Amino acid sequence: MNSRRTYADTVISAMTSAGLGPSSYEYLTGHAQVWFGWTPGQYSVNAQTWPRGIEVSWNIADGWHYIDRAQPAVRHPLPFTITAHPMDVADSIRRLLLGLVQGLPANEDEWEHANVLLADSAGARP
Repeated sequence: MNSRRTYADTVISAMTSAGLGPSSYEYLTGHAQVWFGWTPGQYSVNAQTWPRGIEVSWNIADGWHYIDRAQPAVRHPLPFTITAHPMDVADSIRRLLLGLVQGLPANEDEWEHANVLLADSAGARP
């Protein structure tokens, strides 16, 4: 298994452990690595903020973003590093699902295997 897939699986595990498992997720090829999706009413998804649901995407080239399914053409960057620690990602996603978009905490904590992921990705083709 490549390190990008391992990272994505670790994030999914952290989200699931926090009770925030997405309703859908998909691994993609190239730099767009994984998409996570939640529907209104799932877990603590704020249906007023996200009436059609929300998606979160990650790729090694430009990191973490969220997409309001009501405005799918607009990607909003999330305030943490490309290889943010999975538990920090899960915490920010919890806040995001609650509709707490403003003031998401910036995070500089890296996943403990970030150096391997970045080294592997530097040598990988998109």
